[in-house]
Amino acid sequence: MAALMRAVTKIFTGLIACLLLLSSGASAATFTVATVSGIAGDKNAARAQNWAGVGAVASANTTSKCATGTKTRIKPLILVVAGGITWQNLQSKDSDTKNYLMNYSATPMNLVVRGHKDGTNPNEQLAMLFSGRRDKFTGEYRDSDIINSPLAKTLKAAGCTFAIDPSLTYRYYYTDGKPLKRDLADVTVVKAISDSAGQIASKLRILKARYGSSVDVMTVSIAAESSLSGGDDRLYLALIPSLHGASGAEEKIRVPSTHQNNLVQLTDISTTIAARYGAKLPERASGQALAQNPQSINKSVFAGNRIDTLEQEQNSSDNPATTKVTSARQALIHSLINQDKHARASRAVMVYNTIIIVVFTLAVVRLWRRKSLERRVCGIRGIEFSGKQLLSLQRLSIFTAVLSVGYLLINLVPWYSMIITWSYTIGDSVYQVVDTFKTVALQVVTATAGAALIALVLTALINWLTRKSVSYSTGFIVAAALNGLIWFGDGISGNHLTFNSPLTMNALVAGRFYGVSNTAFAFGAVGAMIALLAWADWLKSRYSMRISLLAVSGVGLLLVIADAAPFLGADLGGALALIPTLGVALVKLSGRSLHPRILALLGLISAGLLSGVAILEWLLRGENSTHLGRFGGQLLDGTFLATIGKKFKALVGPFIDANGQIALMIVKIIVALAVVSIVLAVWLRLYRATRRQGVPEVYRLQLDTLTVLLLLEVALNDSGASMALYSLFLLVPLACLMSLELPAKQQNQIEMLG
Repeated sequence: MAALMRAVTKIFTGLIACLLLLSSGASAATFTVATVSGIAGDKNAARAQNWAGVGAVASANTTSKCATGTKTRIKPLILVVAGGITWQNLQSKDSDTKNYLMNYSATPMNLVVRGHKDGTNPNEQLAMLFSGRRDKFTGEYRDSDIINSPLAKTLKAAGCTFAIDPSLTYRYYYTDGKPLKRDLADVTVVKAISDSAGQIASKLRILKARYGSSVDVMTVSIAAESSLSGGDDRLYLALIPSLHGASGAEEKIRVPSTHQNNLVQLTDISTTIAARYGAKLPERASGQALAQNPQSINKSVFAGNRIDTLEQEQNSSDNPATTKVTSARQALIHSLINQDKHARASRAVMVYNTIIIVVFTLAVVRLWRRKSLERRVCGIRGIEFSGKQLLSLQRLSIFTAVLSVGYLLINLVPWYSMIITWSYTIGDSVYQVVDTFKTVALQVVTATAGAALIALVLTALINWLTRKSVSYSTGFIVAAALNGLIWFGDGISGNHLTFNSPLTMNALVAGRFYGVSNTAFAFGAVGAMIALLAWADWLKSRYSMRISLLAVSGVGLLLVIADAAPFLGADLGGALALIPTLGVALVKLSGRSLHPRILALLGLISAGLLSGVAILEWLLRGENSTHLGRFGGQLLDGTFLATIGKKFKALVGPFIDANGQIALMIVKIIVALAVVSIVLAVWLRLYRATRRQGVPEVYRLQLDTLTVLLLLEVALNDSGASMALYSLFLLVPLACLMSLELPAKQQNQIEMLG
């Protein structure tokens, strides 16, 4: 036992050491500014500054750039906050408004406005905008809240000036008989949520006529005050000025927080503004700043009064010049509209496609139970499977397993482009409106038909490859391995298939836009472990236990690195689930029983090593740490319990939070308990069946290891309930197929002994 524990400890130590080494390498490659001339060794300054966002700003330090010199200053920034404008609905506006906003001298982007809970609340979105964090906010977000916001405080602390002037463009040119000055604060907020797109364009024209190129204007749109804007169910318009790398014709900018081109989060805006002036990030901000290159301007250009530009301002508003949109800008706007359509379609069809996989999974259970449940699991005589029925069960199980892969691969084509509209007439005008119900139904059918076709092809290919195997479950194990390869492979290579797919995360509600998502882990990790355990058992029977243990350790190490490394999967919860699972697999392969003390030791080793790595990463990288490192900082300052509490609340939230509807909450709890009871009853039957004398060890290996993985992924992720559902799409068919082999293998062994 002692030797086994030492071996397990060494393996875990190697896993964590390699993970930390790769993480440190990513840190060195990504965050190149460790010390700065004049503030070398200032750890607090290095932590406070978002180096990734500062990018090409003149000097990467936390001293204010608001007073660059006695004669120059960084261009003032005017932040125009609009409401309800998207690149899609902008296309229906008059040509002057549409063309002016499309061709405005700032980088066009899509803006994710998802809030803490209710994305349709513009007050909550305003709080997010000026704090850089996604916290719950109730009540009205007033101008006084903006003045005292975390963004305003950090700018003022850096010596910058901050003002809010909703009527900046239309204010009278005299106050108390004195003309207003042209001078501006470093950051001026123009709150115009109720304005139309035409009014926003008019404001931008006036600002252009008044200040020319001596100021930068950032325009962002949140949800309108009316729920008719669609709330968080769409991506909104954003125009971000002075971005580093935006000088090219295509203007494609890789956003740090989303790892997607021209897709920025609302929480990124305040950190971007703070980084523009070299200020510290707003307190507890979760957003990441975009790389910027703001220009300096002579202070003398702001001398004089506003009245001096009155004539050209009025002319720009009354007689707007014709704007021609370049082909490159049109292509970029079209891609942003397409991105919005893709995300909205993904969100609309995701639940229905999940239900379709549930139906196929239940069909597997129905076909299995009708003929063999009592005989195969409980030992009661029943009707045997015919060859045709057995083949049907095998094929249906494989089809169900690869259907999720089909939903990923169908994302290679524009399945979301199918739209059904209806028309109505008012006077001489004809209007077209999207028929939401029919459009969603058509998109579900399109995505499912394509995914099913792909799944049929994969099923036929797998059946042909495994046609000579005598095991019922060989084909399914290949299908599981394919899930591991596709889901994990896509997660670590950029999420080209997973992002906005018909089955998983989309830009509207995703908590993390890159790496191995929760859905990808549920399918990929379970699929990979099913295949790895089957391969390990084969190596053990064909060669030796040592080779089997080495194989599990090596492949397991690669899985952990792929899942947890910040430049690959960036999935902390997945790594926490994988490491103990691999430990259980190694213990079972070595022929040991899973005694409580072994489980406790595995848990302590995992928690201790990961906590040590987390604290070390925090000490080395500070605010630039991954999720693991930030948790290490919380371990040091004693705030980790709050994070654990939030995770637990998010886990149980879908069942206990029903917006005050007690009856709905009770129904959710009853359904959850019913599902858990059914799964537990089936698991107990399988447990008893695999503990019978003469049952091959591989069945106990699969059941014990996968049970641990399922429990850990539920406990360690805030969306654990949905992850368990996705994992069961693979585990249920596997259990059905393997249960058919139990009596057959037992009978074969009895005959051999006889």
